[in-house]
Amino acid sequence: MFKKNKFNPYSKKNWEKLKEDLVYLRTPGYQKNFKHKEILLEDGPTLYLPGLDETRIVLEDGREEASKDMVPQSIAFAKNNIFIGAYCHTKKYNSILFLLNKEDGRHCKTICLPNKCHVGGMSYDEKRDLLWVCNSGTNKLEGYPIKDLEEGKISSQRVLKISVPKERKASYLLFSGEEVWIGSFHPLAYERAYRYKIICKDQGLDLKETGDFVVTPPKTQGMEIYHFRGREYFLFSCSHGRLKKSSLYLCESGALKKIKDKPGRRMEEHRGIRLFVMPEMMEGLAVCGDMLYVTYESGANFYHGFSEGKKLAKASACPSACDRICRYDLKKLLGIEDDGF
Repeated sequence: MFKKNKFNPYSKKNWEKLKEDLVYLRTPGYQKNFKHKEILLEDGPTLYLPGLDETRIVLEDGREEASKDMVPQSIAFAKNNIFIGAYCHTKKYNSILFLLNKEDGRHCKTICLPNKCHVGGMSYDEKRDLLWVCNSGTNKLEGYPIKDLEEGKISSQRVLKISVPKERKASYLLFSGEEVWIGSFHPLAYERAYRYKIICKDQGLDLKETGDFVVTPPKTQGMEIYHFRGREYFLFSCSHGRLKKSSLYLCESGALKKIKDKPGRRMEEHRGIRLFVMPEMMEGLAVCGDMLYVTYESGANFYHGFSEGKKLAKASACPSACDRICRYDLKKLLGIEDDGF
């Protein structure tokens, strides 16, 4: 039996404290015209992150065990489903996917992946009806049939794999039609996200270079693209460390593509790019309609000094504990300043 953690990320007190950071998004001080109360955490069914306190895992031999060490990462929408990727920080168990009902947030299934990948990136391929997951350990993209995931099973023979060029690293990805954006994480340096075409090759799939890329901020954990009134916008979630605030970048496509690998000034100082200061440990992004859905890993037990149900001797607790998926109205994000982009 696991000992019950004294820290309770689900408590009303903790949520109300964190809600102040989530509801009133902050921008750096030099953005004078920001109006705090124009950006509100949107109402709707509460979408809780499952498995934070305990995750029931079915092993290959059929035995069931419980893990208190799952860390939520990426998020993706597929048909009527929401998928949340999570990894076990002790590496004792394989990584998992939580399947939630899109309408009411109900936790329907917990699916064990056949590996211990970080699940830092996840995206739905509508054309092939596949959920693609980044496996940064093998530097491959792995595509899982949605039907199999809905049935709660994975057949290794039905999993498609695409190798990423050796000189690149797949930390996160974003599928869009016949194309996919692939980017890598770096805690300090600017990186690139590259656009590839998906092509058929030797009865499988492969990547073809397009020569197109965008510069990404340091600490990028995930990316999304949003189209509104004929314009294209890139979004990046950036975080590293349990004690440091996260950053959400909202970039007009044309402005972003003008930036070189080593910007002479901070990205957010370019016209057409905005930075929002977010709570600690921001991870996955997913756009559905005009809403932006965000996951945080701050609710994981490990980031509050617990491992395998036991209190760690030395550990710095994350100041926040977000136990749910947060949603924001993208039209409000685009219109928070009078001058616009």
